[in-house]
Amino acid sequence: MSNTVVVSPSASPAPRAPEPAVSPKQMRQWVVLLGALACILGAGVGMLRHVPDFYSARVLPLDVAEQQKLSKRFLNRGTRLISDIQNSSVWMADFEEAHINAWLSQDFQENHAEQSLPEGVSEPRVALEEGLLRLGFRYRTGLISTVVQIGLKAWIPRRNLVALEMEGAWAGALPLPTSHTRRVVEQFAHANHMTVTWKRNGGRLVALLELPRGRRDVVLQKVEINASGIHVKGGNGRLPVNAADYAPSAN
Repeated sequence: MSNTVVVSPSASPAPRAPEPAVSPKQMRQWVVLLGALACILGAGVGMLRHVPDFYSARVLPLDVAEQQKLSKRFLNRGTRLISDIQNSSVWMADFEEAHINAWLSQDFQENHAEQSLPEGVSEPRVALEEGLLRLGFRYRTGLISTVVQIGLKAWIPRRNLVALEMEGAWAGALPLPTSHTRRVVEQFAHANHMTVTWKRNGGRLVALLELPRGRRDVVLQKVEINASGIHVKGGNGRLPVNAADYAPSAN
């Protein structure tokens, strides 16, 4: 009789429960991180949507007839200035803030905005302070829509060259990098047939705009900005020019 040894098959080990892909501690960390990112993004969007008080006050819908009247005054003053430039050895003019903004909302919007403004820029308005022009405009690119404001000082370092010193730029309440400000100014200069070069005045960026070369005997000598308006002065280029006419009036 043969001895038969029966070998029982070894029992398979009990299957282990799968470990969670993310531990509860890691899950809490991710929730906190996502919450913080949502807060940051929400704050950023809110700051982009911020509309400066000076701008909102100047885009309020006003009486159309009054706006047209003020715009016409701006155009009449500009026409008179062109006549003086053509016929006088010395010329000057003053443009008030209300007239400028009325013209921007009326004649400029209807007849010049499309070819004069960079892509994405609309509804420009200005606020004039002592020595400072505050420019505001709506800017849209992709899903981003905001109001940009740029503080500018202006003077004439030499004839027919306008220096614009940037006193800061913001998109809503967020500071703008200088690269963006430069791009907007360059697009504006190109659209209006002006060349632009860049310098630094301490930590501030300065755009030097060369006016279009038309009649060589037309010379822009001075630009002054104050709360009552913008004052420009020039001559026909044949008269001697006082050095004081080229002193920075706003820096």
